[in-house]
Amino acid sequence: MATERSYVLDDGRPRCYEGSVPASWCGPDSMARPLATVIAITNAAGRWFDFIDVGETHRRVRKFGMFALDTHMAVAQSFDLREGEAFRVNSQLMGFDAKRLIHLQVLRRIEHEEPLLSMAFVAINVDSVARKVAPFPPVVVARLTDVHAAHSKLAPLWYVPGPIVPLVPPRP
Repeated sequence: MATERSYVLDDGRPRCYEGSVPASWCGPDSMARPLATVIAITNAAGRWFDFIDVGETHRRVRKFGMFALDTHMAVAQSFDLREGEAFRVNSQLMGFDAKRLIHLQVLRRIEHEEPLLSMAFVAINVDSVARKVAPFPPVVVARLTDVHAAHSKLAPLWYVPGPIVPLVPPRP
């Protein structure tokens, strides 16, 4: 795996979060419940937001937060994860503008690298003090610009159906 601040991993894929399915995510048959995927995606999104500088520091220090405005999900017909099975969630920045970003997260079974679930998110930046949508601070725009430049050279991880409108980055 590449260094912590790299935008693309050594194998050419975007940033990822890895884990294994704990027993608490499973039913009596040791199969992961559908809610388990939400937990995995949420854990990955938290780390992804920290990586692109709109996570904990953005919320606590800058007094901004991200709000998921829209999501689209696609699930593979072969979706099944079992207790103890290793998975990976890759995150890819698909676009952003002054106040919004679109990112894609794909959950894969590590053993076979097959995509099991894909979610696309449109998230908006919210000023927590003024309680309204606000432009990203310049430091975040710079980070998003760098990440988007690296990720725009990659093929999308997996198609998610839905009318997600491409965003145009703000001009400096």
